[in-house]
Amino acid sequence: MRHFAIEFILTAYSLFVSSRVERLLLNARNSELSPRTHGLLLLSLHQLRSFGDARLPRGSRLREGFLQDVEDLENTDEGVRREDKLAVVQRMWRSWALVLGWDAIMMRG
Repeated sequence: MRHFAIEFILTAYSLFVSSRVERLLLNARNSELSPRTHGLLLLSLHQLRSFGDARLPRGSRLREGFLQDVEDLENTDEGVRREDKLAVVQRMWRSWALVLGWDAIMMRG
């Protein structure tokens, strides 16, 4: 039972962090992120990457896809806009919410 509780807490935390990433991007005033927002975004993405590295099965398509989405959000190439990153966040919700249990946590309230 304790293992289940720990897994639930870690999954809930990853849900919280992904919501924070989305909120940071939505609250940005323009297409360019401020240095503060960019820093907060990088901290949140580090937490999501740590979750994926530690909790998702090695070599699985789930892990590889999740970490690829995190990498897409970390992309700082010129021309990558806030809207592009929001599209990645939406893709993550569509792709990973059911598999990672985020949808069940959200339904619990």
